[in-house]
Amino acid sequence: MEHRIPTAMMTERKVALDIVYICSSELVLLMLILEIPEERKLDLLKNLAEFSPYATPQDSRQLLPAVVQLLKKYMPRRRTGEEMNFTYVECLLYTFHHLAYKTPNATNSLCGYKIVTGQPSDRLGEDFSDYYKDFMERKNNFCLRS
Repeated sequence: MEHRIPTAMMTERKVALDIVYICSSELVLLMLILEIPEERKLDLLKNLAEFSPYATPQDSRQLLPAVVQLLKKYMPRRRTGEEMNFTYVECLLYTFHHLAYKTPNATNSLCGYKIVTGQPSDRLGEDFSDYYKDFMERKNNFCLRS
């Protein structure tokens, strides 16, 4: 991926499409980030964050579950003895923000955030409050550590 980006620097949109194409499946994104060496993870997360504003709603819908899974991995629920990598979490939160903005209905089933749009679908009987509590506990733990 490192070699592909500089050769495709015609426009930011072209590079963004390359990044999204490479990471177009949540499984591919998770495997890339979990399997690559530690020194390369930050580069991948920074590139993903940098180009997340250019992702289409369809791409956002595909990438958002993987980003939430990675947030859960790097934002533990409770304090542990190991040190938290704030840069990873910062990149993932930035990416989450841009992707969730483009697909607001996807956040309810992933992390319990309910976006009220005034549509009849807002009143569906689904309860994702456990996801919300879990995500908020992780976020609060992250805020206390920073």
